[in-house]
Formats: sequence, C-alpha cells, structure tokens
Amino acid sequence: MLSPVSESFRPAIVAPTYNNARTLSGVLNELTLTALPLIVVNDGCTDDSATMLRSWLATSTTDGPDRFVVTHEINRGKAQAMASGFERARELGYTHALTIDTDGQHDVADVLPMIARAAEHPDSLVLGSRPMGAGYPTGSRVGRFISNLMIWIESGTRVSDSQCGLRVYPLAELAKVPTFADRFGFETEVITRFAWAGGLVQQRSVKCIYEVAGGRTSHFRPWRDSFSASFMHLRLLGRSVLPWPVGKTVNATADHGTVFERLANWFNPLRTFRQMKTNPAEREKLASGIATGVFIATVPAYGLKTVLCLAAAKVLKAPPLLLLTTSTALNVSFTSPFTIAASIAVGHMLLTGEWPALGHYNLRVDGFWKTFGKVGGEWLLGSVIVGAALAAIAYAIVRFLLNLGTPDASDQRFVGFAPAPGAVCE
Repeated sequence: MLSPVSESFRPAIVAPTYNNARTLSGVLNELTLTALPLIVVNDGCTDDSATMLRSWLATSTTDGPDRFVVTHEINRGKAQAMASGFERARELGYTHALTIDTDGQHDVADVLPMIARAAEHPDSLVLGSRPMGAGYPTGSRVGRFISNLMIWIESGTRVSDSQCGLRVYPLAELAKVPTFADRFGFETEVITRFAWAGGLVQQRSVKCIYEVAGGRTSHFRPWRDSFSASFMHLRLLGRSVLPWPVGKTVNATADHGTVFERLANWFNPLRTFRQMKTNPAEREKLASGIATGVFIATVPAYGLKTVLCLAAAKVLKAPPLLLLTTSTALNVSFTSPFTIAASIAVGHMLLTGEWPALGHYNLRVDGFWKTFGKVGGEWLLGSVIVGAALAAIAYAIVRFLLNLGTPDASDQRFVGFAPAPGAVCE
C-alpha cells in the first residue's frame, strides 16, 4: 500500500540506467504499477535503451504516475547519474528519492515497503539489506564485509549492506552532505558522511534476484573500482581521525561522528555528569565504573590496567576517564601497599588455611623464584577476593552519595517537566 503523501513527504523513484536494454522495459513496467513518479536517468546508453525510453514516455497516460527521463550524452558513471536524478526530483518538488537499479536484480515488491519505512523516518537514510544466501558471489561477500567494517570504523554506524542500490534518500538532508566519490563509490561514501553530519541510518531487508532472465549485466570493474574504493576509504579514515569536528548539518542528536569526535565524546566527563543528573541508569554506570576501577587497581595486572579499564568502560558503557582515574589514583596512593599486603594474606589463607607469617617465606630455603611464585600466586588469588570486596564497598558508597540530593527522572519538580493539569507543586 502506498504511504500517505503530504507536502513534507513526496517520494519519487530515481532509476539510473546504463546499457540494460535486456531488463529495462520489464523493470519500468513493474515500477509503473507502484503508482510512484518515476525519473529514469539515461547515463549515455549505447544500446537500445534510448529507444525503449522514448516508447515508454509515449505510452504515458493522464491517470498514470508521472514519468521523466534525464539524458546524459556520454556515460558519467552511477554517482553522476544519481546526482542528475536527485536534482530533477528536487526541481519537481519531490522530497525523497528511492533509487533502484535497472539490471533486474532488485525485487520491485520491496519498493513500497521501503517507501513506508522512509515515511516513518523521513529524516533518515533508508538502506535495503540483501540476504547473503546461496548464489551470492564470494567476491561481493568479501567486498561487502570490508565496506561495512570501514563504515563502522569511520563513522560508528553499523550497516549490514553498504552496497545495495535499493535505498531511499531524504533529498533536503542529502543536499547538506558533501560527497566526492564517483561511480559506485558514492553509495558507500554517502553513508559515512551522512553519519558524520548527524544523520540516522535505517535498514530494511530486501530480496535479491540472482537469476535474471537473459543473464546478469554488471558494469563494475573489479580492479579499477576496488582500487578506487580502497583509496576512498583511506581518505575517509584520514579525515575521521583529524582533531576537529565535522559540522552536524542533518541531526545533531545522532550519536555518530568521526573517530576523533567519538573518542572525545566517550572521554567527556561533562556529558556523563549532565546525563547522571536526570537519568538513574547513568548513575548506575558511574557507580559500576568506579567499582570496576577499584577492582582493576587491586589486581596485579601491571602493564595491562589501561587496556582493562578501556575495555571495561566499553562493556559497561561507563565513562572511561573515570575508570582510568580511579585505577591510577589507587595504584599510586598510600593505600596500595595495604591492598597488596591484604591480598597476599587472603591468598595465603585460602591456600594454606592459616594466616601468613614471615617464617613462611624463606629465600635461603626456597630460593628466589620459588618464593616469588608462592607470593605471586597468593597475591593474585587474594587480590580477586579483596578487589571484589573493595569494589562492592565502593559501589555502595558511590550509589549512596549519588542519590543524595540527586533528583530522580520521575520527579517533575527538579527536571523541568510541566505539572499535570490541576496539580499543585509545593
């Protein structure tokens, strides 16, 4: 069913085509049944596509969907063909463009569900995601995995199919996102740059038709296009690590961005403090982070504590700076010798059943390495117990202190919610 059309949501189909005469007519006939306006971009076709498009335009009816053809005299590549289609769609007053390839590998039955998803999320980029089942080429499988991984590294956005041509672009938001890749690279680059701009990416499963009547037609040049894609990702990754932000031109609330922006946001204590004031879950993360920092400070994992703190912060979604500060402060403070002694004592007690005495450690009898191994084993075992106990105490204290004078999110008097009609605030 066609999604409701309004002034803020007027979708059209943009179908770039290049020498797909064998499948073009059938694809256009199916697309016409969707009742969506259709803009076809003839990207310098040298086969019978131009003749087919003239015939297709001539069969247009007044009660059918609008039809338009944009023609390139020479082949400019898919990126330029899509850009021409988007420009024409904007001129005609359309707000969204669904792109679809004309090689017959996309199922037209997925068009209206994709439009419906875009209507639910009009500011988002909506991607089709093809299943990687039997028939999916091995080379495409590898390329898709690498492309998805690079987009995640560059922007923090996780996608399952960065190379599917069936997608819906919000044209107003897209106009604010600069892109530079040509040919097939545009469809990958735009995801990263859309996320940098603050935009959200939605995904929907779509079908892929592997067995196309008359055989598949591909204009992908494996060596040249793969090299171009590699260079594009290197360029995007290089920009992503530069120490200045990218303008949030689409939606500043999206939690994406360059590598530098995400690291800065992750280590930013002010962000945690602001969220902690009104969100009990953030207070839980803060207390858990401090408790974990205490535990890591207690165990003798020297040389690995920074890595452990960062890994724990990622798992707990706790402020990494908090864990690092807690662990470092305890390691260099006057309490460190006491926690070490307590750990060795507890470890010795667990292993031998009695409290340690100096007579239990005799270098002359046992030698250095045996004594070192004995003390080290007791320290390691005991530190787990002592660390867990200190972490539990730290957690309880921090939760108690954080709850003192901190309004709960449900308390309307403190967080600025308007009182319900008739309610009286004391």
